[in-house]
Amino acid sequence: MPVIVYGLIAVLAVSWIFVGMADAQTYKMYVQKMPPHWQKSFGDILDKAIQFWQQKNPNLVIEKVSYQDQADFVLEWASQYDSGKLGYYSSNTLNEYGKPRLTITLGYFKDKKWNLVSPEYALEITKHELGHAIGLPHSTDPTDVMYPQIENYESWIQARAPAKTENQTKTAKPVDWKAKATSIQT
Repeated sequence: MPVIVYGLIAVLAVSWIFVGMADAQTYKMYVQKMPPHWQKSFGDILDKAIQFWQQKNPNLVIEKVSYQDQADFVLEWASQYDSGKLGYYSSNTLNEYGKPRLTITLGYFKDKKWNLVSPEYALEITKHELGHAIGLPHSTDPTDVMYPQIENYESWIQARAPAKTENQTKTAKPVDWKAKATSIQT
């Protein structure tokens, strides 16, 4: 009788392990090499974004692969992306990679001068777009990283600036941020 009980416990334990593994999701990502002059400022943002999602879902595995044909999707770094977009994910495979891709923009032009975004901003964009790559839609919760609030870099900086005094507010022009953000959303 004890042998049967131990056998049953062993079968249940092995089954429990396989059920837990069935919930695991692995994504393979080919990462375009980041230009060396951006490494100091942005070299760790992808690892931080991966860690962010893996902490939210311990069964999630995101692996970097050496060859794009091994990947589920491709990440590319951009100095300025299509029409001022700050980050972008597309499941369309009609591109040079033949894979879905996410693009992270690390800079923008203003007054004919190219400027880098902050590492904090690049991290938020990377988390958001990586979320799309692993299958997450936009959220309706304004505090969620998947909320579609990503605007241009200057509006992001303004949103984090200290509140203006009443005199400063009277002279400021109102800006329709929702309309502006909608025009550049992914």
